[in-house]
Amino acid sequence: MKAKAGLPLSPEAGETTSLRIDRPA
Repeated sequence: MKAKAGLPLSPEAGETTSLRIDRPA
């Protein structure tokens, strides 16, 4: 799971959410 530390991300949505947070469109 590539979730940012300090963010309450689930193991499933962790990757998808981390990608959105990493690349703010």
